[in-house]
Amino acid sequence: MGSGSSQQHQHRPPAEPPSYQQAKTVNGNAFRRYLQTDTTNSHIRTALLSCPSTQDAQVAGIGTTKTGYVIQFKDPESAEAARTNTKWLNELGNNTKLVKLRFGVIMHRTPTEDFNLENANAEAIEKIIEENDLAGQGYQIEEVAWLKRKDKPLGKFALLGIWFDSPEGAEHILNNSLLTWGSIPALQVGCNELVDNEDKARAFLDTFFPKLDEPNDDPPTQAPLELPWPPITELEIEQALKAAKSSTAPGEDSLTTLVWKHLWKFLNRFITGIFTVSVKLVYHPKRWRRAKIVVLCKPGKPDYLNPGAYRPISLLNTLGKLLEAVVARRLSYLTEKHSLLPDTQFGGRPGRTTEQALLVLSSAIDRACFMSDRFANIGFDDFCTKIAPLDNAGLAQGSPLSPILFTFFNSELVDQAVTPHGGVSAFIDDYFRWRVGPSAEDNLAKIQSKDIPRIEAWARQTGSYFAAEKTELIYLTRKWSQHLQGQVVMNGEIIKPSPTAKLLGVVFDQELRWKEHVQQAIKCATKVSITLAGLQHLRPEQMQQIYQACVTPVVDYSSTVWHDPLQDKTHLHHLNSVQRVSLIRILSAFRTVATTSLEVEAHILPTHLHLRYRAQKVIAKLHTLPHSHPIRSALSRAQKRRNNIGTSSRFPLAEALKTMNLERLDELETIDPSPLPPWRTEPLTEVEIGSD
Repeated sequence: MGSGSSQQHQHRPPAEPPSYQQAKTVNGNAFRRYLQTDTTNSHIRTALLSCPSTQDAQVAGIGTTKTGYVIQFKDPESAEAARTNTKWLNELGNNTKLVKLRFGVIMHRTPTEDFNLENANAEAIEKIIEENDLAGQGYQIEEVAWLKRKDKPLGKFALLGIWFDSPEGAEHILNNSLLTWGSIPALQVGCNELVDNEDKARAFLDTFFPKLDEPNDDPPTQAPLELPWPPITELEIEQALKAAKSSTAPGEDSLTTLVWKHLWKFLNRFITGIFTVSVKLVYHPKRWRRAKIVVLCKPGKPDYLNPGAYRPISLLNTLGKLLEAVVARRLSYLTEKHSLLPDTQFGGRPGRTTEQALLVLSSAIDRACFMSDRFANIGFDDFCTKIAPLDNAGLAQGSPLSPILFTFFNSELVDQAVTPHGGVSAFIDDYFRWRVGPSAEDNLAKIQSKDIPRIEAWARQTGSYFAAEKTELIYLTRKWSQHLQGQVVMNGEIIKPSPTAKLLGVVFDQELRWKEHVQQAIKCATKVSITLAGLQHLRPEQMQQIYQACVTPVVDYSSTVWHDPLQDKTHLHHLNSVQRVSLIRILSAFRTVATTSLEVEAHILPTHLHLRYRAQKVIAKLHTLPHSHPIRSALSRAQKRRNNIGTSSRFPLAEALKTMNLERLDELETIDPSPLPPWRTEPLTEVEIGSD
């Protein structure tokens, strides 16, 4: 049981729940845990009045915790009387105890081998005090513990509870952060092992922003095309502000987008004026060019001792990001209006998706068979470097301008026509080149003599670098004799063919049987399903919504590329097992219940019907795109293959078309995804409804 006075309201940080054992019966009612508030008040007030030394103690309120109660007294004198004269506790039961109020904080930590709470709790407390200089501040830690169930093992990530003897100690940790036990292990760079955080930060900066050669690009010989650029309007900024996520992590300004949304009606004219002048003067404030770089692990990497296994995320000033979002919308409009980018670039453009980029490649396979002055500080765990200039900042991952700017950057590289002999497709920075020929040797010779020199020349011209270790080579053929033959050389490194290659999230195998991709989808979906199974106190309909939002998209991602809705019985058998296991968890059903019954009770389509329905929706949506869209050639190819009898089923899009009426598809309305001018005046912004 804890006690406090009116001068000590404990809201933040929360007090640790006190504990006591079962008490005796008083006036026919046992004083125990989880009593109603009125009953608890009656017990405690009666006990205080029964002792002469505590008769004058005034109780302001009583709070219930998991293991006891917290008493709030009206004044310090009442609290001191109850604390020093404990005979009144005997009236509540012989085992009821008054414990010291402790103040806890909860931290997200990654368990490490050098931190053992089970066998060396005192040493762990000393380590926290020493590394955070708590002794010099006069703060003491009472206890530390991992917050987990006793029967559960300690996982990769855990919550660490730390209890202080005073609220000031807990507030100090909350305000100054806990500097201990990093989740970034010692990094291996060459023969050196980097343990110090400063060394790790330098290794990350060198990896994320390597020094590149100066570009050899010649200056333009003719004046650039002048495009319309009206002044920025309030409506543009307001639309960009509404589209921005409210909870996006802020940069060094510590202001989330939600703050600007609330202040917009008061500051709209000022913000519009600042943005207008910034664009007119071609001046981007230095504060907006500073980024706080957060280091995150790339999932599925075999070795996290390599700095390349981590990804930088730039947290930018939210007001600067808002201006970048406005400019990005304008660039997107001008790009589509004046056809400034090649059709082979599918990333960062309206009406284009990864699935479309893969369908263009799939159609080609079927045909063959048949930025400057940037500053940043880098942070990981609770360590953060000072602001420093970046020699090669590149495009910040987190900036609204990054996608559209990168498409301009590599437009010359991806500007190649798709022909029966080969082609190019790209999605932002994912670039793939294919060659079609009579043999693997012929294709390799063309790649080595024509394509790789062109890629290397573009890299020299732009000061870029192609990482050979991230480049994959694969033969798409069902001739076993040609599967793993030959090699190519890029940047002085040998690249050998692989049995599989992952393109935009889809695993291509050499024979296009998609076994490896289905296995990957099942593995990922199973992991998500197991994670969702840990959620408690949810109704079946809530679990169903979570399943359809988190598990189903993992299974059916780009299904029109790899799933044949008429023949893939083997794949469906494995995919059905994932759905069955998930539905058993959702409905808490017996394992012997039939799958069809589970699907009916959960109101979820069977896997084969869901994949067919998704393919039909995708095809219908593709038919609404303009005829100038590059996906139209793949659709035309699929329609021709649809009517061929006895052909192989390597082109699932053609098989899916067999389940649809082509005449009705041709009647669909054409919807141009190109954006409208952002500076246009809205024809109708609000509707006023008056009384009769």
